[in-house]
Amino acid sequence: MYGDDVDFYILKGIVENVLEATYINHYEVERETENKSYHPGRCANLTVGRDVIATLGEVHPVVLNNYDIEKRVYLAEINISKLEKYSRNNKKYVEVPKFPAVERDIAIIVDESVEVGQIEKIITKKAKKLLEGLKLFDIYRNEKLGENKKSVAYALTFRDKNKTLSDEEVNVAMENIIAELEKTVGAELRK
Repeated sequence: MYGDDVDFYILKGIVENVLEATYINHYEVERETENKSYHPGRCANLTVGRDVIATLGEVHPVVLNNYDIEKRVYLAEINISKLEKYSRNNKKYVEVPKFPAVERDIAIIVDESVEVGQIEKIITKKAKKLLEGLKLFDIYRNEKLGENKKSVAYALTFRDKNKTLSDEEVNVAMENIIAELEKTVGAELRK
């Protein structure tokens, strides 16, 4: 992929859609620094256990120069045999939720070195079973945030399949998430 409206996160979303379509829901996102075809620091592996299911990122500038390409190019490699190994062919019926979802947004300021995968793990862990969905919708960089800082924003969807969630329950989950993000990655809530 290439173009003015394309970046690493657009490509990551497409690959995650492929994984979701093949019913692979539990995977880790890990930084990849050894693959010479990709820009160092702009590459990731999607793994299940020790198996790499996909590698994606920005193509290394040296590779682009070899082909006289002047734009940034993003590439994803998906290992079809690993995809087949971990895909779940047994589709299960999931009943339409009886109780409403509660949606909240969270925007935090973190060091540039903090990976979104790390943030997502913390959110998922601290929200426990109430978290139904997590979507990255913005990464913002500006000198007003501070040197080597970025703002990362997520839309969170909470739901309890057995009852309607109260504001208090969602507030407690959000407070736990924010406290852990502050403690673990030095996040600051963006106002």
